[in-house]
Amino acid sequence: MMILLSGERTGSVSTQTATIATASPPISSTPESLPDGLRVAPSSPERAAEAATTPLGADSGAISGLPEGLSPFNGAIGGTFDLTDHFGNARKLEDYRGKHVMVFFGYANCLAICSAALPLMGQTLDLIPETERAKIVPLMITVDPENDTPEFMRKKLAEYHPALIGMTGSDGALADVRAKFQVRTEYVAEDINGNPIYNHGSFIYLLGPDGKFATLIPPILDPPQMAKIVTKYLTKTQI
Repeated sequence: MMILLSGERTGSVSTQTATIATASPPISSTPESLPDGLRVAPSSPERAAEAATTPLGADSGAISGLPEGLSPFNGAIGGTFDLTDHFGNARKLEDYRGKHVMVFFGYANCLAICSAALPLMGQTLDLIPETERAKIVPLMITVDPENDTPEFMRKKLAEYHPALIGMTGSDGALADVRAKFQVRTEYVAEDINGNPIYNHGSFIYLLGPDGKFATLIPPILDPPQMAKIVTKYLTKTQI
């Protein structure tokens, strides 16, 4: 499944629309095969939130806007990784076993979707009770390892929220985790300061305490909506 975002910025106002895309047959874990068989249904932030609170494998008939018989989350998503956090520590997904992990793919200098998704993750954490907040680990896995050194990510991500942790690694390790999470990246151009601009995924992935994929959250939601979704998975109660 993908939620494709399009938007425009006028002055200080940003508008976005969302499309929920699901695949049948299930999406392959190979990024190059993602476009094959995609089927699209129009959506809104409310419908996106509705899909995000539907468990994996649930009947899509209960979700408005999705074609009959399609699950909102088809295909295998996620898996372990061998990366380095922005403190310089080697990390695997298993290191966070017992906690829910929020994963976003982006880069520290990104002024587009990252500037919406990263603050959203931080603001969501602040809305969750402190006792539950300790059960959540928010990660950003870089798509720009050349510039996102551990030191640089540590400084930049702290501007969004002190709990955010940046992850980097070798080209092979980063390509492997992108494939597991079905994320494609593309170098676009340089900005006026000579910094690279990338197209990349927009989802926030929520993983359960067993490390398995739980749901996808689009950054078009507001913090209360996202906090409600995350809390639902923390408490295993229905919204």
